[in-house]
Amino acid sequence: MTKQLPTFRGYVVDERLKQFRKLEIGKEPEFIDFSSQRGRELQEALWQEGAFTTPEILYEFHEEQVEIKVICASCGHTNSGIVVLKAVDAVVRGTNARYESGGGKDNIGYWTNPDDYVIWRFKVTKAGTFDTAITFACAAGSGGSEYAILVAKEKLAGKVKDTGSWTNFVTENIGTLKIEKPGTYNLSVKPETMPAGAVMNLKSVTLVPVEK
Repeated sequence: MTKQLPTFRGYVVDERLKQFRKLEIGKEPEFIDFSSQRGRELQEALWQEGAFTTPEILYEFHEEQVEIKVICASCGHTNSGIVVLKAVDAVVRGTNARYESGGGKDNIGYWTNPDDYVIWRFKVTKAGTFDTAITFACAAGSGGSEYAILVAKEKLAGKVKDTGSWTNFVTENIGTLKIEKPGTYNLSVKPETMPAGAVMNLKSVTLVPVEK
């Protein structure tokens, strides 16, 4: 059965070809790559506007088989209020970075373009302050990248250290984020510098409510 691709602002959103496209009778077809300036603007607007309803559906194509990937707005949320955002549930924006698994990997890897970033959409049921931790790996000699974790108007800065290999994952507490009211939010991890050719292998981001 043919699956209908999602649309945004009149464009078809094609995750397989990584492009927005618009085909209208009597007009020149438009093809906008995700990696182009206009493509990045549309992607950012799509997420800021929450264009996909809940559960959000993106379509990924693997040869002739169509897989539906559901990104739930309550992604990673637990009854304790802890939010665990796993690499497998992330949406990658860019040209190189992608999810990889097997051989000790369960992470966003191939992160060799500093313009690439990852984003999750998640739900918070109770406002408050959250300890924020990141689980990552980085081979010897490849550390030093600086990155930002962004949620709403909050921003945390971190720096990737060598962990010995691309599969030796460690967890570091980056700081605290304040979320002022319950609701659905976007969290993104964006590189700011990449001095050694790769950012990191990113496994997860965890938000833990601070008890008062």
